[in-house]
Amino acid sequence: MNVIYCADDNYARHAGISMMSLFEKNEGMDEITVYMISVSMSKENQKILEDLAKSYNRNIVFIEFEEYKDRLVLDNGDNEHPISAYARIFVDELLPEDVERILYLDCDILINDSLEELWNTDMKGRAVASVQDICYTVFRDETGIKEPYRYFCSGVILMDMVEWRKQDCQRKLIEYNESMKGVVQHHDQTILNGVFGQDYIVLHPRYDVLTPLFLMRYENLVAYYKCEEDFYTKKEIKEAVKNPAIIHFTSSQIGRPWENDAHPLSHLYVELQERSPWKGYPKTEFKPVLSEQEYKVYNLYQRVPIELIKLRGKIKKLLKR
Repeated sequence: MNVIYCADDNYARHAGISMMSLFEKNEGMDEITVYMISVSMSKENQKILEDLAKSYNRNIVFIEFEEYKDRLVLDNGDNEHPISAYARIFVDELLPEDVERILYLDCDILINDSLEELWNTDMKGRAVASVQDICYTVFRDETGIKEPYRYFCSGVILMDMVEWRKQDCQRKLIEYNESMKGVVQHHDQTILNGVFGQDYIVLHPRYDVLTPLFLMRYENLVAYYKCEEDFYTKKEIKEAVKNPAIIHFTSSQIGRPWENDAHPLSHLYVELQERSPWKGYPKTEFKPVLSEQEYKVYNLYQRVPIELIKLRGKIKKLLKR
């Protein structure tokens, strides 16, 4: 199995802990090669990650992304985002030509089960497979796709590199970004959905279980994020939360395991960290992404059944009359 991460010094620790979970939950895999796309990662951190992979008898290959940083024209104002996130756009050039399939993973991910079934997914001639995302409609609308489609999360992507090259996907991604004049508020995910959003394999949600899935009732989740009719069924989401294969600690309103213990599965990250080269590493500061008013609304959907929220809205309308 081939796996790709993209990281700089800020995310080297998280990439390393994610790698540990990958290796430990996939001991049955004959070979696992990690391609670590480095954005000026220090030699010290590279050595730590190399030693970590060796301790599991696995391979790691470092590829420097620095020279690609100016290949994409980006104009997102003050919306900071690590340039490493855009590396997956250039996988064709970055990876050896003999790599025919690869699994991209964000660094804020833990593997909680074998990925053998995922790895052997029938791609049916498509270049990518991913899990449908839950997100604010503004991000779906940003892609410019007018027809209904299942907007996916770019944190976990299975890539058929044979099809990727055959379909000239790198050129399409670069040209799409240029057509947007580099204004992509949801960053690489906008670009990837703009090209693949209507032509990808939709994976079971257990292969990228996003934080809100653990926090909200299904009905509240669908209402808050205005999920389309072709969203996953209640049964599928329940299966994903009960038996997650990939836990994605997405940037959310509650913080991540290295910031606090609010996520119900944060202990899994902490347990791995305490067996890692980063044992005892202190928590970092949690910076909420929502305003105070937005957080109140989010908190309401997290704690109150949607039926009561709707009733509350009807009562408010009646009182205004």
